[in-house]
Amino acid sequence: MAQHPNQFWDFSVRIWRNSLLSSALLRLQDRNSGMVDVDINILLLSLWAATCNFKELKVQDFKNAIRATQLWRKSGILPMRAA
Repeated sequence: MAQHPNQFWDFSVRIWRNSLLSSALLRLQDRNSGMVDVDINILLLSLWAATCNFKELKVQDFKNAIRATQLWRKSGILPMRAA
């Protein structure tokens, strides 16, 4: 696989290639879909930041990430999950 310039993308792909981790993430997402909308990508962002020794992600950092992905999530991800 060619090296992708985005380290978060590379991290996410490695997680999804691990069948135990990807199954657990999908179960978490599906089990809570009626109560809480679990955004697996935001969860992965948190894990990636922790592995990269980021000092701290602030609440505003999460709000910015959620806002940046909100349209794609609403128009793409959630309809695909519902299908």
